[in-house]
Amino acid sequence: MTSHALRSIGVFRCAQRFPYESPRQGVLAPPGEPGRVELDAGLEDAAADLVGFDRVWLVSFLDRAGGWRTRVRPPRHSDRKVGVLGTRSPHRPNPIGISAVRLLAVRGGVLEVAEFDLLDGTPILDVKPYLPWCDSFPDAATGWVGEPGDACRVEFTPAAAARAERVREATELDPVRVACVQLAHEPTDGARKRVAPRDGGGWTFAYRTWRLDFEVEDGRVLVVDVRSGYSSEELADPADPYGDKDVHRAFRAG
Repeated sequence: MTSHALRSIGVFRCAQRFPYESPRQGVLAPPGEPGRVELDAGLEDAAADLVGFDRVWLVSFLDRAGGWRTRVRPPRHSDRKVGVLGTRSPHRPNPIGISAVRLLAVRGGVLEVAEFDLLDGTPILDVKPYLPWCDSFPDAATGWVGEPGDACRVEFTPAAAARAERVREATELDPVRVACVQLAHEPTDGARKRVAPRDGGGWTFAYRTWRLDFEVEDGRVLVVDVRSGYSSEELADPADPYGDKDVHRAFRAG
């Protein structure tokens, strides 16, 4: 394939650091989740006339995408693999992403946005205004994708919410935000996410070295507990490959 040189014009900043923390599409992001584009110095004037647009296209380089294959199994298709060019998978010949994000404010060389599907540190290649009259085709056919399914409502019991906040304060990981991203759609699909049935009923979602126990009923996901993923025997072992056992010991000690 012919090579072409591109340069980034800025970087994206947000709380999402890992791929599983990012929603499949920006419109599925938790409401109010803040993000921003930090443009390179000298580009402030280039962004001045974005003021007044509700949305912009962010063209990005998906720097954490791995290798690619001609056919992939996308999240919303469990029966067969699909040609990668017929998907929006980040793992493609050129890992370039496009995101129609909500533009909240333009402050010099900083664009404050919401409803995004990018990770912290993602290089931004370009910014373009979103124009509904030429960018939106609501009646267009969507091939194998079909219509989006209804999202589940994700809630935490008061006790689980308090334990999630303890994890966030101790680790900067955010169980509530990740649960809203991962469990709102097909929450029990163990082939697509680290979910397994729980002894005695319900399900468990593995979030790094933490575990979220949840139940599903009538379109609602209820997280009933947030707990350590280490057993007592594992915490007694001095080996600490993830460097977080002290945090887990303190968490279990209450």
